[in-house]
Amino acid sequence: MSAAGQLPERTIWLSQVPVSFAIAPIRVINAMYRFRPRAVVCCGMAEKRAYLSLEQQGKGTDQNLQTCLNLADLLMDTRLSKISDDAGDYVCNTLYYRVLEAIQAQAILHRRGSANATPCLFVHVPVLSASTQALIQSDMHSVLNKVSE
Repeated sequence: MSAAGQLPERTIWLSQVPVSFAIAPIRVINAMYRFRPRAVVCCGMAEKRAYLSLEQQGKGTDQNLQTCLNLADLLMDTRLSKISDDAGDYVCNTLYYRVLEAIQAQAILHRRGSANATPCLFVHVPVLSASTQALIQSDMHSVLNKVSE
């Protein structure tokens, strides 16, 4: 999916975030502090899935952190998307967990409750085929628009 013309207004696009347990979270969290976005959406490939996966949580070694977004609301009007509670065991989960952890720490630092924390979502994107590409693009566009509202 091309980012040009597909993203909501005032969207900051970080492309080519390294597939690295250490560097990916640092790069995204630094961009969060630099740009102070209203919401953060991270994406990763899910080669073994056939649908867009909206991840409910990032798993740490001794706790899981949940997104504050209502994923059921984000799924409204989508056709090839599901909620997932398993962001995997690879860089995607580590990135999601670390970003949620940074958002939580920032909310505590600024004495804001979790309801006022920056919304964050991780979306796993399946391999696109001729039969699924238009549906996945439409679903992603719908989700991004709702997150940015």
